[in-house]
Amino acid sequence: MKTKLTAAIVALVLAGCGGGDEPKPKATPSSANQDAPKKSSDATVRFIEKADEICAGFNDRWVGVPEATTEYYRDWKQSNADLEALNAPARISSDWNRYLAALEEQLRFTEAENGLELKQAYERKEKAAQKIGLTDCSAAE
Repeated sequence: MKTKLTAAIVALVLAGCGGGDEPKPKATPSSANQDAPKKSSDATVRFIEKADEICAGFNDRWVGVPEATTEYYRDWKQSNADLEALNAPARISSDWNRYLAALEEQLRFTEAENGLELKQAYERKEKAAQKIGLTDCSAAE
């Protein structure tokens, strides 16, 4: 049972980090509604590209791996540290901080195999990622 739960959690995590084999089209920011990504400046676009590059690197290494390993968690923590080291533009810094907090929760709840909190953290992370306009750091297409 624990192996099935671990495999399910790994699948959810990879989906949350972007996962999948098919490249996703880059989101086109729209100010049409409140939850749409914010209109992007050049600095914001570069920031999003760098964040998505970090997530894509993690996804490329771990997509399709059925079990979480010590190396997997170490790599996830390093990816999180790399994301935290990015300097978000002021216009998206609040959303970025929400994304990072939810990502850390997702990692913590994955390690603890705590399904309900993991799902809630995943949903918060996805909402923030979509609001920012991240693609590889989000499961949204």
